Amino acid sequence: MSGRDRSGGWEHAKKSGHAYEKSLAAEINNHEHPKLIAILESKTKRKFVNANAEYGTARVLSILDDRTTSKADIVVEFESKFRIIKWIESKLKLEPKKLGISVKKSVKGQVWITSLDRFEKGCKHYGIKISPLAHWSLCCLTGETGGVPIESFADKVVLTKLHTTGQFLERRDNRLIAKTIADFYPDAWEELVNFFQTNYPKLTMLAFGRGVVSENVGWAEIVYYKNGSIFKIDDLRKLKNTNKIDQNSKSRSTIWLPFGFLQVHRPTPSGQTKSGPFQLQFHHVLDQIMENSEV
Repeated sequence: MSGRDRSGGWEHAKKSGHAYEKSLAAEINNHEHPKLIAILESKTKRKFVNANAEYGTARVLSILDDRTTSKADIVVEFESKFRIIKWIESKLKLEPKKLGISVKKSVKGQVWITSLDRFEKGCKHYGIKISPLAHWSLCCLTGETGGVPIESFADKVVLTKLHTTGQFLERRDNRLIAKTIADFYPDAWEELVNFFQTNYPKLTMLAFGRGVVSENVGWAEIVYYKNGSIFKIDDLRKLKNTNKIDQNSKSRSTIWLPFGFLQVHRPTPSGQTKSGPFQLQFHHVLDQIMENSEV
């Protein structure tokens, strides 16, 4: 064991992840990934010029007028395949076409973590409607109760799930798990499931490609896995089996999604007790993506 606590482990993972992104960008520039370059050129209808990994740690403008992490780990630059068009674009001093790549070093892991407030503002920006009951369910999941104890905020529940400390888990965390909402508030659960099913394509775009990033140079359009698997985010938006969200989620603590799952998380220093409100944490799972792919 390294002795690192969880937050220290994440910091190490971020640093090693960025080192891999720089290495991958160098390999792309050396034309060591012809399949990836071919996919990029096919998508842009342009010729590959350069790959830059500096965006992996960039803080870019958000739709909320603050700074947020770029969704693109590597940004690739292209030029026209036609000499005359290249000359015209040069004379007009036009910005070159750029496309972002989200790099996944492992076959499963976090793809987006965000507060409920930022998530809902991102949804509103992209025209994703959240019904009052779906919003209430998300508040229960994250513990965004305005300081009200969860057993008062959702007064129909009977807590049964125990934490290893002997406390009721949901009382300890001041939030409800998916199964509890499904068991005690079926109408609210149905609204939440409908929210994820109806808006799955746009939610996938948010999780993998945009988040609340406002600058398109910080958006990702391609997902590249270290094992060589490559996906267009447009294709992830079309994954099948959204009809399984209800059945696959109602008996567990997390929300099952075709590309992985949604859980909640609150980064907490080692030795301190976690309590809500928590953040929404979207996870990718490569095997699940492959299983639910239309291809």
